[in-house]
Amino acid sequence: MADKIYQFFVSSTYEDLKDERISVFNAILDMKQIPTGMEYFPAMDEEQLRFIERVIDQSDFYVLILQARYGSTDSEDISYTEREYDYAVKQGKPVIALLHKNPNKIERDKTDQSEKLYKKFIKFRDKVKNGRLVAFWENKDNLASELKSSIYQAIDYYSKNSDSPIIGWVRGDFIISKGAQQEIDALKKENQQLKEQIKNIGDSQIVTDIKIDARSVTAHKSFLQNDIECIALNIQYDQTKKNKLQDTILSVETYPYLYSGLDVEDAELYDYYINNAVPWFCNVARTCCINIRITNTNNYAIKNIYIEHSFLDSHRHESTNIIADDYITSPPLFQANNLNDISFTKESEPYNKNLNPKQSMIYSYAKYFKVYHDFEMIYQLNIFAENMPNPINKEIKIQFRVQNFTIDFDDIIKMIKDLEAREKFNVNGVYEWVASKLSQ
Repeated sequence: MADKIYQFFVSSTYEDLKDERISVFNAILDMKQIPTGMEYFPAMDEEQLRFIERVIDQSDFYVLILQARYGSTDSEDISYTEREYDYAVKQGKPVIALLHKNPNKIERDKTDQSEKLYKKFIKFRDKVKNGRLVAFWENKDNLASELKSSIYQAIDYYSKNSDSPIIGWVRGDFIISKGAQQEIDALKKENQQLKEQIKNIGDSQIVTDIKIDARSVTAHKSFLQNDIECIALNIQYDQTKKNKLQDTILSVETYPYLYSGLDVEDAELYDYYINNAVPWFCNVARTCCINIRITNTNNYAIKNIYIEHSFLDSHRHESTNIIADDYITSPPLFQANNLNDISFTKESEPYNKNLNPKQSMIYSYAKYFKVYHDFEMIYQLNIFAENMPNPINKEIKIQFRVQNFTIDFDDIIKMIKDLEAREKFNVNGVYEWVASKLSQ
């Protein structure tokens, strides 16, 4: 630590943590390091956030302090503190996270008065805790000591880890060794070569962003970004009524001259509902369908796009619940062939890997899941393109729920007949019916 010093960007809400920030800045200065933060900039807004991001780029470490307030939000209802954190993580900055041990015990005037903002704070706090070591504090003195301990550990680790180097600052009169200068010259040459390659990619147009949306067919009508709930119905009905009707049909088919309640044609029709239409309907209602779409938001074409996607369970293993690249078959129809074929059929790859026009839908498809109990899944997406300098990675959490629904057996047949009469006895018609029941 004698030859280099490091810059630490301190991020937090401001009004409720003024004293704590002073304590943190003094602790960093005591360690002969460089603190920087919002104190040195004008009031926060969208334009100022861009300037903050440049300061984060220049810093070696990102320090996040959370107490019990979510803070001011932007036009998308995301706090500037969370924006700073997301940007630092995206840029690969080492994060030192210091969370208050008991946020629910903080004085009311230092917390968000809005229940909505407090819920956002808890969700943000959980996101920070996930996948990284954090330190907990209770007062400003304890905060300073926890910070110093975390800084010592972070500098020791990252200064020795070649995969995650930190640059730091040195005096201007520091003499660079001959070997270091040669390495710098080689990196400059490589950088120039990469710049020349980029100029020749996609008519000098570089892909910077692709919009990825997903939604549940039944639970939400609008597309969401990161968190989806999908509900399936477990339809239950009185089996005695079904069995009684089935026995009646068998009697008519076997002894039509002894039974006058139904004729043979009626028996065939009810056989269709009992053994084909109703099972197919319940089978579809028991599935969840996620619609996914990927859109080119750049003002130019994307060259030779390639997409990798997978569904992971809570242990980040490939999920067995998905019916991969499959679609539900068409519904059974009375007197049609293969009435017992209640299954799933393969569909070909739905997207074009060649050039895509600007502002276009690159990829739009549906995934179906057999749902027997509540569970969570992660949809992971990796997108590559010839004129994309870095792959785009996206993860969406999907929460599946099963809800029991009881209906009279006669009523379910009447409902299917109604769908048939309106030419809606199909997959979309079933999902519309499920959505209507969930909204009641």
